[in-house]
Amino acid sequence: MGGGDNPPENNGNGEPDEGDDPNSGENFQPELDFELGEMAKAINAQIVRKCGTKIYWGEWTDDIAAITSKRAEAIYQLVDQPGPAREAFLGFVDGLKDSLNPGYSETDAIAVLAQHEVTKPIFQTLFTNKEVIDHNPIVQGLDRTMAALYEAGLPSLGDNPTLRDLYGSVRLSASQLETDVAKQNLIKEIYNEFFTKAFKDTADSLGIVYTPVEVVDAQLHMVQRALEREFGQSLGSRGVHVLDGFAGTGTYICRLIEDETLIDASDLPYKYAHDLHSNEIVPLAATIMDINIEQSYHKRIGGDYQPFPGALLTDTFQMHEDGDTMDDSVFTENTARVREQKALPIKVIVGNPPYRAGDSEGSGNQNTSYRTLDSRIEETYTVGTTATSIRTLYDHYIRAFRWASDRIGDSGIVCFVSNGGWITSASGAGVRRCFAREFNSIYVYNLRGNQRTQGEESRREGGKIFDSGSRATIAITMLVKNPASNEHGAIHYRDIGDYLNRQQKLDILKDTVETDPDWVELTPDKHGDWLDQRDDSYTTFIPVAIEKYKQPEGMFCTYSLGLNTNRDAWVYNFSRSSLSVCVNRLIDTYNQAVHDCAHAGGWKEYQPDYSNQAIKWSSSLESSCARGVLASFNEPCLRVAQYRPFCKQNVYFDKLLNQRVFQQLKLFPYPDASNLEIIMGERGPFISDCVPDLELNHHGQCFPLYWYEKADNTGALTLDEVDSHGYIRHDAITDTGLKVFREAYPNLKITKEDIFYYVYGVLHSPEYRKRFANNLKKELPRIPLARDFKAFMKAGRALAHLHLDYESLDPWPVMEVGDKTNPGRTEKMVYPKKVKDPDTGRKVPDRSILKVAENLTIEGIPLRAYEYVVNGKSAIGWLIDRYKVTTDKKSGITNDPNDYSDDPRYIVDLVEKVIRVSMETLDIVDALPALEELPQPANWPAAWKKE
Repeated sequence: MGGGDNPPENNGNGEPDEGDDPNSGENFQPELDFELGEMAKAINAQIVRKCGTKIYWGEWTDDIAAITSKRAEAIYQLVDQPGPAREAFLGFVDGLKDSLNPGYSETDAIAVLAQHEVTKPIFQTLFTNKEVIDHNPIVQGLDRTMAALYEAGLPSLGDNPTLRDLYGSVRLSASQLETDVAKQNLIKEIYNEFFTKAFKDTADSLGIVYTPVEVVDAQLHMVQRALEREFGQSLGSRGVHVLDGFAGTGTYICRLIEDETLIDASDLPYKYAHDLHSNEIVPLAATIMDINIEQSYHKRIGGDYQPFPGALLTDTFQMHEDGDTMDDSVFTENTARVREQKALPIKVIVGNPPYRAGDSEGSGNQNTSYRTLDSRIEETYTVGTTATSIRTLYDHYIRAFRWASDRIGDSGIVCFVSNGGWITSASGAGVRRCFAREFNSIYVYNLRGNQRTQGEESRREGGKIFDSGSRATIAITMLVKNPASNEHGAIHYRDIGDYLNRQQKLDILKDTVETDPDWVELTPDKHGDWLDQRDDSYTTFIPVAIEKYKQPEGMFCTYSLGLNTNRDAWVYNFSRSSLSVCVNRLIDTYNQAVHDCAHAGGWKEYQPDYSNQAIKWSSSLESSCARGVLASFNEPCLRVAQYRPFCKQNVYFDKLLNQRVFQQLKLFPYPDASNLEIIMGERGPFISDCVPDLELNHHGQCFPLYWYEKADNTGALTLDEVDSHGYIRHDAITDTGLKVFREAYPNLKITKEDIFYYVYGVLHSPEYRKRFANNLKKELPRIPLARDFKAFMKAGRALAHLHLDYESLDPWPVMEVGDKTNPGRTEKMVYPKKVKDPDTGRKVPDRSILKVAENLTIEGIPLRAYEYVVNGKSAIGWLIDRYKVTTDKKSGITNDPNDYSDDPRYIVDLVEKVIRVSMETLDIVDALPALEELPQPANWPAAWKKE
């Protein structure tokens, strides 16, 4: 079981793409950890539901989700009242807290019971041997609680017609499956469809994706060879304890049991009874895990049914927390197994840890903190990085590395397939340093597939190993700790290659079963970088800010991330009036929740309705609600914001209703506050004269021309001018920065504004962006003293004019075909024609022709205009991506770009103006001179020196 990611904002480079996806046109292995048998496929194609359509299990998910939700409500109504049902239920909740995690809520427990009640008949139908189900320790604990609820008056689900149809379909399928293997495949399919879709919130909160068997087999055989090479042992050796701490449906242990080249048949009974261990946190998944492993063993060995003693329902992280309590009432046999496992010397940890990044907010499924484990991360991984943000170091997959590294003690092997962001990220430097310090040998097989990239880079990254389950870089990492080894911190690396689709990658991984890939030895640099190593001349330049200081004393005295609302659909809109309606509805819903929360006795007792379309919850809003903070509508909070490049929208800019405003209230304290911000990111710079969104330039830091301070209202004298809103405006460029520039260019009368535009010019330099690309990915920009200051300053001013005043520019001359006076609505821009690509022979969109509105098409767009890329996408691509009518699924709110302006030609003119922006930007950038850096002036500030 591993982790997923948030879906992309769009599915390509912002323009209608034809086959940009490396997986396009291929037949891929499903996102399951098994292959569905041919017989099961045939059955799926022939079973007919009452309505007469073919049955695929996904067709049931909406119905099952609704039934389970209603069942959960019925259980809630029963256990919310004092009495025997309440007492039995609270005992069950305590059991879950002790078995899994103290953060388990009553709502979580009710969901577990409802899921169990709906799914148990499926297991009973598939496996008629009662021992398989009734002797399962997880099922036993759940059944005891359900029996108490039935006795207290919970009605049976037996009369539900939809469930009768579902169980009948399963029964028909099962009756035609003659082998346990076929049944095992079918139950995995049902689980995948049922769980990840019908119970999506649970899957999302844990970051669940399922591992292709090619990846599983590659990992197991890499570990097998490492055990033989390093320790003279194998996965089949007695006493070599193997643990999958994040087992999902048990694929890793199943494949290990089934592969006779890994464990000999003569060794398997002992290994099964003593040395194999599989942990899972989700009760439904844990039940299936247990069944699958037992069936794999029975298939290989035969004979009487043998329960698997190594299966645990547990939170692998929590069970090793200091002071963790044990459940001695609900899952009693499971608790005994937990105690036994904790005492064992684990030699091998293998698997696919959950990937969830940070909190999954707004669904009631925020992820749990682990004090002991997180303190270990703080002691090790965080101290080795200089990154401004270390939040990703507490992602579950990073936690898994830290936990596993400690769990194997002084000797053993860890092998995970996981998000590979740590390999090159700035925050991952501490992880990389620790791996090299703690392990003798590190093996990294980079499977690529980073689809957070755009265009050509995205195509080069290739297909996603986990298909839709993850858009991140994926890597297999094997860490070997051997006190007798001659190696120490040896890094062995392999890149799977460019432009490979998913199936090609899986086919390559099949070779890893027989032999290791050809490893390349890597040598870390002083920054802890293994790949994409930095240019150290960068350290001699001027820092825009000094990251380790809370009060930066670099070129700028302050900086900020862009606005992070965490509820864009609710607080952004092209229409100001629609935005007001949505925000007022949000405020009313929130204030009612504040009242209900107080009435319930506090946040822990209050259960918000996360399905309410009028509101989206997040950690900051929940905290405010818990503290009883009421919201009110304020007209000045309605602002115009730069949402994406060349796309402005109305926003409700408010500290309470936005998740994080960072320092933006200090930079734009009132609607007409005058300011400029350069947004610096690894994808290049952009500029804004209004509140910038966090994704305007993907998580870039915003460096302002000014910052504002509320004037002292105590009557104290001030030499600073106070504006009509009661604020004092300060320069954000420091006096130290100005002094250095004037020393470097003594013949120029340089102002702080000149420096600001100079910075914007330098950040556009192709030479600068290419030479220092790796530095810019991992740290804030440092600005060289170019020989020709004036050229870069003038270029920066000209670029800023284009990028800020784009709405007032003259349109680029193109041919307009259609009704120029009344172009009509823009529902979605499209390229209406296709041409043959001379390189590939494929039909691709003719990007010189764009249908902008229902009555108007423009022709003659220079293809060169698409070369101006900002935030990973062409400027024209951003218009195509953003100027379309959308309806948000979660809120039901429609965002219509036609509502932004009363001018019927606004969007048409905007496209033509942005073509001009693109063409003139490229001309200015192409004309920039070489940097030819000057040496540091004599009085270089000590704080700017970097070791």
